[in-house]
Amino acid sequence: MHLILKAFYYALSAFILGKLYKAFLILLLNTLAEGQVPLIESITYFQVEYTWSFMISPLLMAPLFETSIVCYFLFRIYKKYNLQRWAIFRQWGFIIPSAVIFSLLHLIIPGAGYYRLGYTFIGGLLLAHLFLTTVKTHDINKAFWTTVLSHSFFNLFPFILSPIFM
Repeated sequence: MHLILKAFYYALSAFILGKLYKAFLILLLNTLAEGQVPLIESITYFQVEYTWSFMISPLLMAPLFETSIVCYFLFRIYKKYNLQRWAIFRQWGFIIPSAVIFSLLHLIIPGAGYYRLGYTFIGGLLLAHLFLTTVKTHDINKAFWTTVLSHSFFNLFPFILSPIFM
């Protein structure tokens, strides 16, 4: 139960930070536009009809695939080459590359703008931190599934809260 609450807390934190990032970008674009109407559509979500088949990918497939690549395999490399022994590579040597790869993976999503690099980088930082803190207190399998669950929660929030925040 503790790991489920931890996963939910990290997902909610990433969601809120992402919304603050999006609001900052809108404010910045409005300031830079100087009276002109900026292309807000370039930083908003593309409109889709939410069906169960559409929800399977972001709620199940994407968290499994991305956590496998971004956390599980990267952590194995991190441990295999003992990268944490150098001061520069302590936890940030895992968290930063993990977040960068996570955000770059999201560029392949159809309709995703470049603003998502920052948005998903924030989420990647929190997911990598969750993975790393969980693997230190539990085993790698619990860290993997906790991170997958948190990523699924994070992807679920727009479906639930879209009338409020979108």
